[in-house]
Amino acid sequence: MENKNKVYKKKCLNCKERFTPQRSSQVVCSPSCAYEYAKSDKARKSEKKAWKRRKAKMSEEVMSLSEHKKLLEKEINTIVRILDDFQPCMMCGTKIEKQFACHYHAVGANDTLRFNLYNIWGGCYSCNGKKGGNIIGYDEKLIKTYGRYKWEYIKFDLVREYPAIKLTVPEIKEARQKAKKIIKELEVKKYSIAERWAYRELINNEIGIY
Repeated sequence: MENKNKVYKKKCLNCKERFTPQRSSQVVCSPSCAYEYAKSDKARKSEKKAWKRRKAKMSEEVMSLSEHKKLLEKEINTIVRILDDFQPCMMCGTKIEKQFACHYHAVGANDTLRFNLYNIWGGCYSCNGKKGGNIIGYDEKLIKTYGRYKWEYIKFDLVREYPAIKLTVPEIKEARQKAKKIIKELEVKKYSIAERWAYRELINNEIGIY
């Protein structure tokens, strides 16, 4: 019969000598090996983190302009989802669990509109995808939520006030760092209608894409 209480020897993870552990979780043979292993394990973790940072930096260095823009758009969309969380879809008014960042004006080559928070509101998957943006519903909800004056500002004035510009990689990187900082500082809560508009103005100014 197999002895269930039998203790099997292990190989010490530091000195590689075999030893009899006092407990099942023991992986080193002595306090001195435990100290050396802890140091080496810490060094491995530190090197792993350093490698991840170097790898991320090298990856960014070979990225195309469009790839940098996608990274910035991801941060901007995260800001939109935080501001519009717990809110119904800005196009059809249905209650939704997952917000999608939905552009009012098609962005095309206009980076100012692509990253302008007045042009991006939280919506459902159906309106953002299947219904191609549901612009009629978008108009109706914006008017109902913010009134005709602000709707006209989004529909007509945004295009005039924010003409197309060409962002450089350094400018995109700087904007992305600002967006990341904003995300860390934004409180996750249900923002009021007024707060959602006010924060958009503040964040647009902070990121500074004009």
